[in-house]
Amino acid sequence: MPISKNSAYRKAKRKQRQRYALLCGKIKQKNKVLQASRRVLNAHSVGPKSEADHRMIRKKQVITSQHLYKSLFNNLPEAFGLYELVFNEDKEPVDYIIRDVNSRLLQLYNLSRDELIDKKGNEIFAHCAYEWRQMFAEVALSGGVKKYVEYVEKLDKYYELHAYSPQLNFFAVVYNDITESEKAKAALLVQKNRTEGILRGTNAGTWDWNIQSNEFFVNERWAQILGYTIDELEPISEAMVYDFFASEDKVRVKEIMERVFAKELDYFDVESRQKHKKGHFVWVHSKGSVVEWDEDGKPLRMMGTYLDVSDKKETALALADSEKRFKKVFDKSKAVMYIVDPETTEIIDVNDTAVKFYGYSRESLLGMSMDQINVLSREEIAAKMKLAKQEEQSVFRFEHRLASGHIRNVNVIASLIKVNNQAFLHSIALDTTKAIKAEYKIKQINKRLVGLDNIIHYKASSINDLLDFTLKQSIEFTNSDLGAVYHCDIEKGLFYLNNWSQNVQLTHPYASQSQHVDNMDCLNKALQLRRAVIENKPTQYYPFQKSENLKDELLKSITLPVIANNKVVALFWLATQNNSYTKFHAEQLMLLLDTAWIMVEKQRMKG
Repeated sequence: MPISKNSAYRKAKRKQRQRYALLCGKIKQKNKVLQASRRVLNAHSVGPKSEADHRMIRKKQVITSQHLYKSLFNNLPEAFGLYELVFNEDKEPVDYIIRDVNSRLLQLYNLSRDELIDKKGNEIFAHCAYEWRQMFAEVALSGGVKKYVEYVEKLDKYYELHAYSPQLNFFAVVYNDITESEKAKAALLVQKNRTEGILRGTNAGTWDWNIQSNEFFVNERWAQILGYTIDELEPISEAMVYDFFASEDKVRVKEIMERVFAKELDYFDVESRQKHKKGHFVWVHSKGSVVEWDEDGKPLRMMGTYLDVSDKKETALALADSEKRFKKVFDKSKAVMYIVDPETTEIIDVNDTAVKFYGYSRESLLGMSMDQINVLSREEIAAKMKLAKQEEQSVFRFEHRLASGHIRNVNVIASLIKVNNQAFLHSIALDTTKAIKAEYKIKQINKRLVGLDNIIHYKASSINDLLDFTLKQSIEFTNSDLGAVYHCDIEKGLFYLNNWSQNVQLTHPYASQSQHVDNMDCLNKALQLRRAVIENKPTQYYPFQKSENLKDELLKSITLPVIANNKVVALFWLATQNNSYTKFHAEQLMLLLDTAWIMVEKQRMKG
């Protein structure tokens, strides 16, 4: 980014110089035309002429000169204005009069000549007349040339004003549009401040290497990392920089640098040991890239950052030493184990069982943050880890996401360990998914028994009433959104609704005998298969749904046949948008419906 902003600035300045050159060229060209016209007029005046002839020739010369001046004046690419100072009785400048302007200046202010010419500054430009008088009075009175920069808020443009005095008490102003260069400078300053802020925030050193001249420039932080000041190091060369590297790292660093120069790598990115002024080695992370190439593809300039990562490296090395003492126990344990940095929530190490359990490679897990596994947010996880770090809580119940996307319920036992005074959490995850599912099934069975008890003790006014009550119990048991009970009329080949519903049709026809069961709707399919039919991935609306209600998402459903005397006598249809149905639901509902139908038969016998 800094390079592109510099380029924009240079480009804008180059455009400004070109406009000056063009202006000067036009003036020279107009002067040549003027001189040529004078020569022509003089040629016509050869020979004895009367005084009247001479006056006529001079008049023509003046008219031609004025015409050329006006043409030049109005076709200047820059805005131009001529102004005369106005004085009070004490001969102090108090205002100015606009004596002449070119077309470009009229366009700039969006005014006509009549609105400007011979008008006072206080009348037209009251908001800035005083500032102008202060700035340009000195020019008009004592001569010379001055430059000012003015921002025109209405146009959102910057102008460089060149003021000079063509005669005493007059000043002329040329307006040069420098908006591009000013905005480029502003953007460059913003980028520079942002970069400096980032560098201060990261406590990073910087380096700038002119490869052709072998000059190496660094900031104060770069020198501090190695225990020096810049004055102690300068002048810095490539050879001096390489001398800082540990002998074991020099070959590797040079190989990476050569690959960058060969354009095999986009970045130079190396962690290495470098010798400190006091004699010990520090770990540094140096990263950079080539920012300028010559026409032959050779590197000219390279820039980058320089970070002290000694603490991070020493922690990793200390952890590696500690790992040797319990590596076998950790890696070969049958329990899922991992070590986490509670400050960053990053995984530092995992055992073989964890790799197998989560389904990621070891390399993928290392450095992964816990919010990529734990379904809780990063903030919630950090709060839990804080409790574990402070040893206020050690056992937690979480849901962990596997690489496959499946969710597992786990109990996590977290223990605080310290390596070189840095705290880590040694965590053991116990898969409790099966136990929770078993607990859920027990709760569902109890729920079904409660529903069954409700049905048995329900005082129904009719068979339809009893079936509707059974339907409500089934909807509650499965957390469904809606449902229906259809009776089967084999003779008429129809399913007919137990009671009117706003969601489904009163009747629905049997499928054709020739139609394959896979192509049938869920009611006909359950009738033919004589078992529960589960639709958790519907592709279309059900044909017995009322068309005026087909505005919501497709519904998942479960259809259960009620079988009596070896034939299907009724169908229970349940549907939902959010939940899914399982075989467990089917098994429990069939038990519930079998009992309910016995109650129906008893009710029929009473009738």
